[in-house]
Amino acid sequence: MDTLEHYLRRLIVRYQTLAHGIFQNIWPQGLPLDEIYVPLTVRIEAGMAELPENLHDAELQHQLLQGQESKEPQAEMTGRERYWAKSASGLTIERLWKYGQQWVLLGGPGAGKTTLLHYLALTHARALQKNMQVRLPIYINLESFAHFWQTQPHYSTSEFLPDSILQYLQQVGGEVNFSPSHEDEPSPQVNTQLADILQQALQEHRALLLFDGLDSIHDAALRDRCCGAIHALLQRFPGNRCLLTARPISYRPGLLGNNFRIITLEAFTPLQTRRFFQQWLRLASPKTEEAEASPATYTDSTLRQRIQQQTEALVSCIDPDSDRLFENLSSPLLCTLLGLIQQQNQTLPRNQADLYRLYITLFIQHGFIHTQHTEAVNSALLNIDEIREILEDIALYIQENRVDNRVPLQNILEVVKYYLEQRQPVSGALENEQKLNLLQDLIKQNQGLLIHYGQEEYGFFHLTFQEYLAACAITRNPVQIDHYLQRYLFNPHWQGIIRLAAAHQGMLSESLGSAFITMIQRYPHVREADMHYAFRIAFHCLRDTQVSLQTADQMFQTGVHLYLTHPALQPALIRLLRQVQNLRYTPAAIQPLFHAISHPEAVVRAKTTELLGLLRDEHALQVLMLCVQKDSHALVRGKAAEALGLFQQETDAAPLLLKTLKEDRAFYVRQYAAHSLAKIDEGGSFPALLAAVEDTDPLIRARMAEALGCFGRQEAVPFLVQLLSKDTSSSVRWRAAEALGNLKEPLAIAPLLQSLKNENSPVVRGRAAEALGYFKSETVIKKLLEALEQDHYPAVRWRAAESLGYLQNNEAVPSLLHALKKDPDSSVRWSAAKALGQIKEPVSLAMLLKVAREDKDPSVRWSAAEALGQLHQSEAVPVLLQILEYEAYPLVRGKACEALGHLNEPSITPMLLQILSNDAATSVRAQAAVALGRLQDPSALMPLMSAVQHDKQAKVRWSAAEALGNLKNPAAIPVLLQALHQDTELTVSWQAAQALELIDLGGLL
Repeated sequence: MDTLEHYLRRLIVRYQTLAHGIFQNIWPQGLPLDEIYVPLTVRIEAGMAELPENLHDAELQHQLLQGQESKEPQAEMTGRERYWAKSASGLTIERLWKYGQQWVLLGGPGAGKTTLLHYLALTHARALQKNMQVRLPIYINLESFAHFWQTQPHYSTSEFLPDSILQYLQQVGGEVNFSPSHEDEPSPQVNTQLADILQQALQEHRALLLFDGLDSIHDAALRDRCCGAIHALLQRFPGNRCLLTARPISYRPGLLGNNFRIITLEAFTPLQTRRFFQQWLRLASPKTEEAEASPATYTDSTLRQRIQQQTEALVSCIDPDSDRLFENLSSPLLCTLLGLIQQQNQTLPRNQADLYRLYITLFIQHGFIHTQHTEAVNSALLNIDEIREILEDIALYIQENRVDNRVPLQNILEVVKYYLEQRQPVSGALENEQKLNLLQDLIKQNQGLLIHYGQEEYGFFHLTFQEYLAACAITRNPVQIDHYLQRYLFNPHWQGIIRLAAAHQGMLSESLGSAFITMIQRYPHVREADMHYAFRIAFHCLRDTQVSLQTADQMFQTGVHLYLTHPALQPALIRLLRQVQNLRYTPAAIQPLFHAISHPEAVVRAKTTELLGLLRDEHALQVLMLCVQKDSHALVRGKAAEALGLFQQETDAAPLLLKTLKEDRAFYVRQYAAHSLAKIDEGGSFPALLAAVEDTDPLIRARMAEALGCFGRQEAVPFLVQLLSKDTSSSVRWRAAEALGNLKEPLAIAPLLQSLKNENSPVVRGRAAEALGYFKSETVIKKLLEALEQDHYPAVRWRAAESLGYLQNNEAVPSLLHALKKDPDSSVRWSAAKALGQIKEPVSLAMLLKVAREDKDPSVRWSAAEALGQLHQSEAVPVLLQILEYEAYPLVRGKACEALGHLNEPSITPMLLQILSNDAATSVRAQAAVALGRLQDPSALMPLMSAVQHDKQAKVRWSAAEALGNLKNPAAIPVLLQALHQDTELTVSWQAAQALELIDLGGLL
């Protein structure tokens, strides 16, 4: 048997159906995954939304914070793209790879993370069977992999290589079981061949690594070990694609290194919801009597009509204007549960917690009651309430005692026995024994919620339901609530349970929901006065529960007061408010924010406009519009323009935003005005933009082209092509090229290639080359290579090199190496070095080492140093250390520090500590601090604390505070508290607050 074919067939067999828990009881054969799957979209978490927490994007942000606004066209042309291209939403996974190769995918329970990975494994396996040129999928469930590693303590993180992956697949199954129980189990020779296939795919950059469920590893040390293993694997085999899933609460930036960027699964749109229900009803609905009786006359059109009617009936039962109910349609799991509940009960839940309650009831009815022996059913041996409470106690036991969320059957039976004895003591011993035996039989039958993990271990098939049942268990009486809040309130592993407990109480009554919110705040953290952790957790629970208006208003007023009186907590409170919908408050509660909009500090005004946008309060519209028009600072105008786009209802802001696009001199402001127009556009703004393309003023035409790139509409392509090919102003043409790249529509490829070939202006040709970097095709790569090798103007060559780096095509390496060695222009050599770092081909190492030492231009040397860090080759360490010792230019030394932060070598730390203490350049000391935090060497604790206290430059103090958060050593708390309260630079206080949260709660909030 062909080894690769065997592997692919196993993947297809495992992932071709979707069947979990109760679904498997209802549809034993499962539902075809590719027929029910609705393509999910993601949002890249980047850009200026977290301005104060991303000070390392220093150039533009420094200008904004200092009130500097570039007026020179040439200055505006440089440094634009990072803010233009990094943030994006509505992206499919296929388009995501354009932006990077390593991603952490965040999503809440049931958002579809695991199903997405299964779908990728399935579709890639089928494509490879057809000899299509796609990557080899390697799926690894991180929970079972961590469990595997606990039994293999001799493995180091660097040994997470193809042979250990294969051993994992064999011993654990890895979702694709190669155990001897299969009738066509491959021979040892086939296993060896498979290891070779995996390694070859990794070496040739043809692997798609799918790591599922980082949040399922609750042991911090084991999670760090697994992250270290993934990091080591990608260091040894760069250039492969990697997608790792986690819940937002379980992941903090930097955990897997800076090469991983963060994306978030977006909630279902109404269109996705309808499509899901149409497919689900077509596959899951039983045939009608009409169809069974007359299959010949029951046509496809009849079926489609019936399904369409059922879909509309189901969706119309949910009011889209009510977020509490509409959340029940926001993810694949919730849509499935909702449809199942409606199909079975002819009723719909009131909220998410009620949905879980109905699901548990349905599970008990189908998985337990319907499968009991006739005698047991007749005698009502086990009723629904008893089974539900037993499941609640099992869930609570697992939550408290088993961080891997699985437990031996014997332990489960002990929990059941204790429950039965409490309910019916010795007098009912015989009946209890019968119940215990019956439950044991039912659990072994794998009847839905509880599933068998092997070796007589069981657990809940989805963590959400374990958390919901545990939440129900702790709310059975007030004494239990007090006990568990006091014990686990600040434990990240329990945050889902606390929120579900709040939802459960609010579902029963507003008064119980209000009491729960109040009760949370009775157990303050030891640093409550500084960080207000308990209040923030209680506020977070408002998203899930129902409380009285008095309680909601009081919480809101407290939040506003903290926002205005504790500026160090502003970024944290902004993050919190992004996650809470339907805030209720009295009109007086928002007035302090209207006063704060006149604060003398531009950053405070900007953060206030951001908060007003998140609140979507109609009374804030005029205030925000006034800020866009009148504020003297680009940061405030930009944030206000962004905030206007958050108002979903039709507003009067569109004319103002159009005017801003034409008149505001700051690119940053115009960018957010365009994005906001695209969000609130009801059909009037887009035609107005197209009309403005004909304006006689080339500055207006240029800005309109810029705006069309933000709208993301295919209809803009012909107008931009017209500008690119025929406008008399080169400034208009290069903005049109840039906009076509941002639209990422394939229709733009041909005109961009034409511009690259025939355009007279080198600036426009350069921007065309840059825009082509968004399109991966052989023709594009060929033309970019020609531009790099043949164009006479450096502006074209360096942007062609940049695009080749974005495309990460190995064929470009020889030309980039030649440009790095021979091109007379330093900007081209700089870009070539950067591109080689992005491609990560080890053959580039020798040339990059030489250039980092010897190139006459410092910008080229620092680009080469940065690329050496991206290659993750230990051979670079001696050269980087030499650079730190002898290099005269601070930028080069800073990049060397950054590169060393990616290399875990014992010889690095002493030099970085010396740089942190003694280097004269601010940027170099700051980069040394960041690198020390990334390396997490305990010996850096005292020097970093000293830097936070005594360094005269805010950027260094900020970076040192960030590093202390990464070290997570409680000894740093006094120094961080001092920075929180006493540092004269607000951004340092912001970072100190975030570092404290990492140490205290692991980045919980």
